[in-house]
Amino acid sequence: MKRRPHLALRLPRWQEASVYGGGAVLLASGVAWLILHDFLTAKGDFGPQPNPAEHPTLIVHGVVAAAFLVVGGAMIPVHVRLGLASGRNRVSGIATGVGLLFLAATGAGLYYVGDEGWRAAVSVVHWGVGLAAAAVLAWHAAAGKRR
Repeated sequence: MKRRPHLALRLPRWQEASVYGGGAVLLASGVAWLILHDFLTAKGDFGPQPNPAEHPTLIVHGVVAAAFLVVGGAMIPVHVRLGLASGRNRVSGIATGVGLLFLAATGAGLYYVGDEGWRAAVSVVHWGVGLAAAAVLAWHAAAGKRR
């Protein structure tokens, strides 16, 4: 039987703060956009208009998402590689990684897909996975803290 070495998988403080802080901003800005877009439209002369706060909310969401991708990429050489090798929290870690990759892909789709029908479908998938990803990330973090 192969013995697994004890590996220090705890994130450095800057990465932990970036993941938790960035994740919180992404969740808050995503939920804020969803509420603004679906429930708080402005009344205009020609019918409902987008809420004026929608665009700044999307800017914050996009900028923080780009930074979050950089932080996530910086985790691959140590945290992800050692985590996979150790076998600890593997299911929650893989679920977190797959969810974040899916969010990055659907986020790019929202930016580049021109067809409004497809864009609407991608949007629903993106925010659905985003809400689930917040729970999966919390699960992964909690599992890591328990050890």
